Parts: sequence; C-alpha cells; structure tokens
Amino acid sequence: MKLRDYLKSFKPAIKGSIMVFIGIFLSRKGMSIEIFTTNVMFGPLAYLFLALSGIIAIKILQIAENPSYDGRVSIHQAKFLLGIIYLIGFILTITNVIINSTIYYLNILVIAFVVPLGILWVALGYYAFKIKKNSELIKMMVTSLIFSLGILYGALLHSILIPLFVYFFFLTVSFLQLSRELVKDLPNRDQPEGVVIIKRGDDMYNSLKSSLILQFLAITFFILPVFTNIAYPLLYLFLMVVGVIITGLASILTLKSLFERKLFNNIGLILKIGILIELITFILIGS
Repeated sequence: MKLRDYLKSFKPAIKGSIMVFIGIFLSRKGMSIEIFTTNVMFGPLAYLFLALSGIIAIKILQIAENPSYDGRVSIHQAKFLLGIIYLIGFILTITNVIINSTIYYLNILVIAFVVPLGILWVALGYYAFKIKKNSELIKMMVTSLIFSLGILYGALLHSILIPLFVYFFFLTVSFLQLSRELVKDLPNRDQPEGVVIIKRGDDMYNSLKSSLILQFLAITFFILPVFTNIAYPLLYLFLMVVGVIITGLASILTLKSLFERKLFNNIGLILKIGILIELITFILIGS
C-alpha cells in the first residue's frame, strides 16, 4: 500500500477533527474563554487519534479479507496499533477534563462518549470479521461515523446539555454522509465503461435504495430545527430550503436511477454539496 493511499485513508479522521471545532463552537454558550481555549487545544487532537483508531479497525478488516492488502503490516500489528492510537486519544481526553477541572469546571461525562466509541469500533470490526457479512457496509458506517461523531464529541466537551438542534445536525450529517458513501464509488465497482445498467436486487440497486432512504431521513432532520427555538429562524429557513433543494435533487437522480435501471452521475457530488450547505447553515445559526 502506497503512502498516498495511507494519507487518503486518513481524510475522514481529519474531517472528523474539523467537526469537533464545529461541535465546540455550537455549544460554547456559557463557556468561559479558558475552557473554550482548552477544548480547542485538546479536543480536535484527541478526536483525531480516536478517529484514527476507527480507520485502523477498517484496515484490520481489509487485511483479514485479503492478507496481501498490506504486506508490511500483519493483522496482529494492526490490532496493537489500534489499541495504542485509541489509548492516546483517551489520555488526551482525560487531560482535557483534568485541565478544565482546575478551572472549576468538571465534565467527566465526555468519558461516557469515548469509552463506548472504542467498544463500537471493536464490535463492528468483530461483527464483520467473524460473521463475514456486510463488511463493506460496516466500513462505510465507520467512515461516516468518524466524520459525524466529531460534532457530538466537541459539544460534549462542555456539557451533557447539548442544544436540541445539535442532535438534529448530527443526524442530518450522519445520514447524508452514509448516503454519499453508498453511492460515491458505484460507477467504479467493476462496471464497464459507458451506461451502467442496474438490475433489481443486485448490490448496486440495494445501495441506491438504501441511499435514497437515508436522503429522505436527512431531509426530515434538516427541517425539524425549524420547530425548535433556534437563533435566526428566517436565515435558517432560507438556507434550509436551499439545502433541501440540493439534497432533493440527489434524491430525484437516485430515484430515476432505480426506475430507469441506469446510474445517473454526480449523485455523490450533489450530496457532498448538500453536506457543505448544511455545515454552513448550522454554523451560522449557532453564531
């Protein structure tokens, strides 16, 4: 495996760390400048290691399925590395909590997030490895969660009382990201050049169908904050309509792909734009 491929595989962890910044920003009300500074210093770095441990869990699956996937790393070495990387992220989180406690603010509840996160990586990896079923879907789920869980981690660094719209934001991004993971590589899945024909019941058809359901769920949770007590409701309403239109366009192309049995291009790109619009929307209403 080339260095470039390794660096590319780390991208979800880097994106997840950026989401930690957003989570800290959205939950900053009532947070002192000292605690905010500590969270910004330690939070994204700690989550980077926690996210990297999830990526290593994916690598373990890939090595288990194909021992020649990376001849330089054995599955036992990868497991050891997973433990070390996760431990670094855990220690950095503890350090963040301890420093905040010296500023007369103690929030150990973020530990209740970090511990299950490690268990989740191991459980999903164990399921895919032992059951040897839906391993590709497991990889997509982990990649999506690495990205979106950064929001909750960043928010939990301050308080367990996270604003309701942050949960809606998390669910919206989670569903859209997983939807994108399902469709973004479809044209490259051993298909001949030209028109990609879709057959009912095959893997491509099921991926598109699942992606469409996730898109509808994302739209639903993107609309729900309108009915909560959010700042700048008119601004949110405007940006929400833009986001719904963009995500709706992806849904229309996905639906057409299912009915016309041929894959329409750019569904993944449109979903990526939709995620960006939603990120901008929630940052603005949280400012």
